[in-house]
Amino acid sequence: FHIYCVIPTTVAAEPVAYYTRRTLIQDGKKRGELCLMSRIGVLLKTARAGSFWHGKSPESMLSVCTLYTVDKTESGRWDVGEVFIHSKVCIVDDCTAIIGSANINDRSMIGYSDSELGAIIWDDGNGTVRDFRLRLWRRYLGLPLDGSADDLVAEPATESTFEVWSECAQDNLHLLSHVTSHTPRDDITSYSQLKHLKEEYLQRTPLERAESMNEPELLEGMQGQLVKFPPQFLCH
Repeated sequence: FHIYCVIPTTVAAEPVAYYTRRTLIQDGKKRGELCLMSRIGVLLKTARAGSFWHGKSPESMLSVCTLYTVDKTESGRWDVGEVFIHSKVCIVDDCTAIIGSANINDRSMIGYSDSELGAIIWDDGNGTVRDFRLRLWRRYLGLPLDGSADDLVAEPATESTFEVWSECAQDNLHLLSHVTSHTPRDDITSYSQLKHLKEEYLQRTPLERAESMNEPELLEGMQGQLVKFPPQFLCH
């Protein structure tokens, strides 16, 4: 049982991003509200000794990530950019996919507010949904786009696939945290702090941006786009 969740780092309305984090990985500070990660942890503590679930951690089942891209200009300077995830996709067991515009909130779901569109795709036996997931994951994980390495992530429910995903996300987080000052990290705990770091970076000239990076040549080792969402990022 594994959940792979990919969310944007920030959105135009910070309250939306706030509740996304509180829903998934950060407990509520005031009213003792538990996020999904903590709720899974509470359930795992009830697992009987010797059972499949005994001794497992919530982090071994739920992964929350975001997407970043790195590239080198024609002049040889590296730059880093956030990938804003806007479309909504849910894929279950490589059998069913929901793709559309609706958010999981009242405005989208109440029926007489925002106009939304969603499509449900059921696998018809020819691997349509699986192929769709793999097309996304190849780009996320930096795998060959021709599908020659799909065996590494062929079965999303397995420990080995979750490990490939998690290691890629963790390695990319470590890399970006080392090279840049404005990408997600646990020590950026407030939105104002993040906003200041991003604005400071964007106001620089391309040359100044490149010079502000620590060993930018290491970005050559970025694997795809997947970056672990740090559990304490923007927690205040």
